Amino acid sequence: MGGVDLAECLLSLYRIPVRSKKYYHRLIFHMIDMAINQAWLLYQREYETKRIPQEKRHPLLSFRMAVSESLIRTGKIVKRGRPSSNEKTADPPKKRRQQMSQVRPLTDVRLDNVGHFPEVKNPRLYCKRLGCKGRTNIRCIKCNVNLCLNEKNNCFLQFHKAI
Repeated sequence: MGGVDLAECLLSLYRIPVRSKKYYHRLIFHMIDMAINQAWLLYQREYETKRIPQEKRHPLLSFRMAVSESLIRTGKIVKRGRPSSNEKTADPPKKRRQQMSQVRPLTDVRLDNVGHFPEVKNPRLYCKRLGCKGRTNIRCIKCNVNLCLNEKNNCFLQFHKAI
């Protein structure tokens, strides 16, 4: 008696704040908190078995932020650039053809080995693997980045493997 178990201690550190009269909202967010904390404990145990130093591990808050960021960004395309204005000028400047920019996916999404398939798309863009300067029209369906896939370079495979 009088002792607090580890799960309750971790839950009290970074609880998701929910102010709702509906009881099931509190239950759902409590379960999400418990799942994240249990995942962090498994993460810590795995790193202990691999004998990775404590400095290279994520603390609980950083782990929670990484999980939330990867959940938020999966399946969404981030629009980049200046916002367009509704004002139309009499003589708009000539636009140069700009290359489409591609956002590199998070490492969690990139290395999960689920649903990464090559697809042929029409515009030939530069390969997004670091160190490759080739142009290709093959892209990953899940990551939405162009990668070389031919007899000389297999950037597609190298991009989706841990380095």
